[in-house]
Amino acid sequence: QCVVFPTGYLHETFVDPRDNDNGCYTASTFQFNHPRQVNLYRAYMSSFSMSHYGMGEPCVRNIAAYATLLSRADFEARPSRDAMRKEADRLMRHIDGASGDQRITRDELYAAFCTGQTQRRRLMDAGGFRYPWVQGLSKAQRAELEEEAMGVWAEDALQYHDIDRDGAISLDELAHNLLHWNVVSWRLEAVRATARAGSDTAAWVRTAVDQEAATLREHFCAN
Repeated sequence: QCVVFPTGYLHETFVDPRDNDNGCYTASTFQFNHPRQVNLYRAYMSSFSMSHYGMGEPCVRNIAAYATLLSRADFEARPSRDAMRKEADRLMRHIDGASGDQRITRDELYAAFCTGQTQRRRLMDAGGFRYPWVQGLSKAQRAELEEEAMGVWAEDALQYHDIDRDGAISLDELAHNLLHWNVVSWRLEAVRATARAGSDTAAWVRTAVDQEAATLREHFCAN
C-alpha cells in the first residue's frame, strides 16, 4: 500500500495490534525534494514561515534561491515596495537578455543562472542539490545529475514566479513575489529577534502580537 502525503501534512503510521497477527510490519517514508513544491510554498509561505517549517526547519530557507532568483538584496530589511520593484527591474534586465520583451522564460533563466562552472556550483548549493549519495556516483553520472538539476531549477523558478501561468515571468509578477519574500523574511526575523530579546514571556507575547497586527494591517489586507 502506498499513500502520498503532500507538503504541510502531518502523518503518523500505526498498525493496530489486533491486525498484527504476530508479524512484523515496516513503514518506509521516502521524501522527494526535487522538483520543489514551489507553487504550494509560494501560496502558503506566510503561514509556513510562522510554523516549524520556518522557525525550526530549513524548509523556507530552501526556497530562497527560487523566490529571490539568487538576488543579494537585503530581504530581511523593512519591506519596501519601491526597493523590490527596483530589484525586480534589475533582475529583469540581467535575465531578459537580447529579447528585451520584459518577459523571462525558462530558457532565459537557464542561460542566466545555469551555464558556466561557477554559476553551476553556486546553484547546486543554493538549490539544495548536494545530496550525500552523490559521492557514490561516477563522473559521468555526476555530470548527468548536474545537468538535470539545472533544468529542474530553471523550471521550478519559472513556476514560482509565473503567477498567471502564461509561460513567462512579467516584471509585475517578479516585483510582487520579491515584495512577498521581503515581507515574509522581515516578519520571520522580527519574531525571532523578539524571542531573543528577553525572558519576560508576557512582554514577548505583547510585542509579538503588536508586530503581527501591524504586519497584517500593512501587508496582508490589500487585494
